[in-house]
Amino acid sequence: MKPLLCAMVLALIAQTASAGFVENFKEKTLPLDKTGVNGWTAFTGSGEATVKLYTQNGRGVMEVDGRADRRNIYWAIIKHDVTRDIDMNALFGPGHAIRMEAKVRISDAPRRVHFQLNTNRTTDYDANLREFDLGDTGWHVLSWTRTPGSDLDVKPGDRVAVTFGMTDMGRAVYRCEFDYIKAEVVDAGTPDEGMPLVYRPPIAPLDSFRNAVEVKDDATIDAAYPWVNYAAWSNMSDPEGSEGVEILSATGTQTIILKWDLSQFKGRTPDGWGVVALTTDHVEWAPTNQEEFGFLRAVEIKGGDPAWDRKTVTRASFLQGKPELDVFNGQLIVDTPPAIHRGETTLIRINPAVMARLISGETKGIAIYPQGAVNASFASSQSPNPGYRPKLYFNLK
Repeated sequence: MKPLLCAMVLALIAQTASAGFVENFKEKTLPLDKTGVNGWTAFTGSGEATVKLYTQNGRGVMEVDGRADRRNIYWAIIKHDVTRDIDMNALFGPGHAIRMEAKVRISDAPRRVHFQLNTNRTTDYDANLREFDLGDTGWHVLSWTRTPGSDLDVKPGDRVAVTFGMTDMGRAVYRCEFDYIKAEVVDAGTPDEGMPLVYRPPIAPLDSFRNAVEVKDDATIDAAYPWVNYAAWSNMSDPEGSEGVEILSATGTQTIILKWDLSQFKGRTPDGWGVVALTTDHVEWAPTNQEEFGFLRAVEIKGGDPAWDRKTVTRASFLQGKPELDVFNGQLIVDTPPAIHRGETTLIRINPAVMARLISGETKGIAIYPQGAVNASFASSQSPNPGYRPKLYFNLK
């Protein structure tokens, strides 16, 4: 073989060897099942959802059916071992990292999906998870980079797997299409795409936020009595003598709705996570060993009557005859245990993408309802103590 041709062949072999794992779903026969057909596994947990992975029109499709999951607490993932496809020797070299990347689009938005990079020794799965908030149903390139030792506990001889997940998407059928999924060794400083979000980060002290906006309007609406306005809903047996002061309640049939006037911040970009703060009036809770049974669930309000007023709004007038999933986002922002004692504060994390939609007006507010056996009541905008009224805390760039 001539020297030039030989060099070209060797260069091509080296390039191929370091190309990493690439799945474009075009050369595989699916559907897949739990036995790992074609290298993939697909499975669910926590709730009663089901998952399928198949190919359609030259793309991979992950389909999750959450209709049977009453509490919408499921997780669904697809997973592939990539150890033999990536350059493990290079991974442990100085300044190198492993990067997972995918080009995806989802059937409903806004929704969050997540990546995981795990080894056969991983025990803290949350630390090895990043969420991506997708605000529309177009194509998105998402990536996440982890450095051995400092970011990812991976050692020579370990096996490495990539995982893609759809969690608590809602009680309907949702699809995520894949143009490709890949994993490769890259320079540790390679920037990520799609704003990977840490899963449930610690909440910053409230005095670290430069903006604290009191709720513009708030109300309780009730699925049991959808024609009734609850403006006068009050703790009539308040031992501290404030009977008749209007409160907000999240119970088995009641949902709290909140909205803010953020027009002065329009065009600005959130700097990190925000927080909704609610002050407890009273709570009844039945602790159990069921997962998050007794937590409060916060979701985005994406529709409904935009001009609702606490003095007149009812559940029927708010929904305007539309299905609940057209008005409330089917996927949670976060589940949070309520602060139990009177005067304590419940803090609800709001990720930067949701904050951006609140500021732009795309998201109309936040709704809060119970995840199981809890009745939780909070001070409202009518509280005589301004410090008790619902507030949204955030920073801006």
